[in-house]
Amino acid sequence: TASSLATGSKLSNVWYNNSAISVTGGSMTLAASSSLATGAIFADGSSLGGAVTVKNTETVDSSTDMLVAAGSTLASGSKLTTGTVLTNDVVATDGKTYTAGTQLTSDITTSGATSLTNAMTLNGGSTIASGSQLAANAAATDSSAVGATSASVAYRLSDVNVTSQAGAQIAISVADAALKSLDQVRSGLGSTQNQLVSTISNISTTQVNIFSAESSIRDVDFASESSNFSKMRILVQASSFAMAQANASSKAVLSLLQG
Repeated sequence: TASSLATGSKLSNVWYNNSAISVTGGSMTLAASSSLATGAIFADGSSLGGAVTVKNTETVDSSTDMLVAAGSTLASGSKLTTGTVLTNDVVATDGKTYTAGTQLTSDITTSGATSLTNAMTLNGGSTIASGSQLAANAAATDSSAVGATSASVAYRLSDVNVTSQAGAQIAISVADAALKSLDQVRSGLGSTQNQLVSTISNISTTQVNIFSAESSIRDVDFASESSNFSKMRILVQASSFAMAQANASSKAVLSLLQG
């Protein structure tokens, strides 16, 4: 299904006879698979003939609102600004569920994909995260749906033609993005490694302390038992000496009587 651009829409960076294309005298119909360049603007009354997947994070102009049609899906990380009236339940990153009918008193960020069963108007400053899907909409009747597309992104270097200056710049941008992503991964791995090293060091220290305590306990027990052994041996020897003395006395008495 073709999309329709209302009067006042502008296709930036699209040139015909050295002039930017603008819709001035009436509506304009885009064929399927048409592509919009950076900065393209939809005027009020424009409509989308089919579902559109957002490739980059889009921000609603601060001076306007944006009507998102029923059947759309807001990807995780989309931001809904203060004043937005929710027409669907939304789960935020703070774990709280904001029910339909709530008017936001502060900005929230969605957690997980949010499917819209009812159309919802996003206040100015709201952002639609990449990966969101905007359903086909009828022509807007209120002062909303004003937005601009962001720069296109090449996802693989193999798809980029570097024989031109523009292609080379795109390839450099892709390589820079890949390097930034690699740096983030390395940073995360380094942080995890430091945590593991610290944990291992703490466990090793605890192990040494436990062995030291066990050794001290064993030493104390040995000294105590040695003392008890010496005491009992002295008592046994004293008892034997006393018995010998008693036997000697009885023999002396008997010898006297016999004499």
